[in-house]
Amino acid sequence: MKTNIIKISKSLKTLKSDIAEDSAIYNWIADIKKAFLINSNITDWNLVGKAVVLEAQEEDDVHDTLDLVAKTLNISLIKIEMPNLINNFKDWSNNISYVQPAIIYLEPGVWHGEEFKDTSENSQYLEFEKEELIEFRSNLIDLIRNKFREKPLIMVTSVKEFTQLDTSFRCEGLFDRRIEVPKWADEKIFNQFISNIGKEKFSESILTNRTKVAALIRATYPDKRRRLLTEKALKRVAWRENRLIEYHDLLVFATYGTGEFRIPAQTKSERYRHAVHEAGHAVVEHLCSRDKTAPALCSILPSSDMHGVVVPDYDSIGRIGTDLSFLDIKNKISALLAGRAAEHLMLGFEEVSANGASRDLEHASYLAKKIIAENGFYLDKKNNIDLSKNLIVVMGKESSREKRRIDSIARRFLESIYKDTLKILEKNKSYLENVINELIKNNFLLATDLIKIYENQKPKRIVN
Repeated sequence: MKTNIIKISKSLKTLKSDIAEDSAIYNWIADIKKAFLINSNITDWNLVGKAVVLEAQEEDDVHDTLDLVAKTLNISLIKIEMPNLINNFKDWSNNISYVQPAIIYLEPGVWHGEEFKDTSENSQYLEFEKEELIEFRSNLIDLIRNKFREKPLIMVTSVKEFTQLDTSFRCEGLFDRRIEVPKWADEKIFNQFISNIGKEKFSESILTNRTKVAALIRATYPDKRRRLLTEKALKRVAWRENRLIEYHDLLVFATYGTGEFRIPAQTKSERYRHAVHEAGHAVVEHLCSRDKTAPALCSILPSSDMHGVVVPDYDSIGRIGTDLSFLDIKNKISALLAGRAAEHLMLGFEEVSANGASRDLEHASYLAKKIIAENGFYLDKKNNIDLSKNLIVVMGKESSREKRRIDSIARRFLESIYKDTLKILEKNKSYLENVINELIKNNFLLATDLIKIYENQKPKRIVN
């Protein structure tokens, strides 16, 4: 049987920098601490939860959280892995001290039930006979209800979704407390990233941008596997080129991935058109964003499936949130259409790329149809928004007649936004031209570069 026991003292106050005080995990720790301090009876321990389910998308987050909980409370953490969990049930259940406080973590597995979804990419789906699983579940239920009943022990397992746990476990007195594992705080994300690579390998562009770096890592690398691949790729760049790691290195890997490929050849005219296209996206995204934030990266470095890319500011994503307004959606569509509009303005309609805006148009069309079909907005024939004429939204599959109606309104909506986007670019043509020229010279521009270019225009006001 493989177990892991941790005993480290830590005050509850140390949690403030790692887990928010309003998080469910913080409340769970406080409840356990209270139960210990007042020498609780059976009723109190049942309220704390004798068996707890942690909801998380990544197993690493679960282990980090449990380690922190155990250290904070100065109690043992026992981790029982598959297949020992099932094959050696009697051994591990008899070897546990029923006197000393402990958290016992049961590795997720098929014992959860038919809806089992593994939280670890590395785990194997082990096969067991149906009778073995039935016997194990029965033994585990008996263990929690009886042996654990008056003991300072808490059984824990983790799931991606609560419904993956068999209903036989989701009962009062069993796994009757469900807790969401919180995301790491920005400070912890940043410190872990720096620690893994080594502070001495980073330039000031990384070390002085804690919030931006943490936001980028959170948005781009939600799991440990991808974070470690990127960290190794960054080390390789620093070693090969004998230099410090810059913020733009992280941005490029976040955008293009860590693979190493030959850059597709471009003609001079293609390179210029791609610079025009991406500059259009960058300029409109900057000027039309709610808080006037420049994109994190504007690049004309091609890859196998794109000619360039504009990456939004990761930090602003967190500030704005997900509850977008009509104006937010309209600005998103405008930024999507801006690549084609810039080509239209700078090259003439005959030289506009036929395929270059395909993905942009698909996304813009999706947003335009969604805001009409699902969100109840309406655009009349004079391009005025009316909030009262489209309040019956589509539920389920729309009829062919309803589809034609939605498509007709969406076309007017997109046409109106495209014309407005073209006007924005015309009125800020100097900014657009300078971004194009700098892209051609440097291949990519960071937010600081875009802001510097814009401020050098000395505009009287931002036009949007």
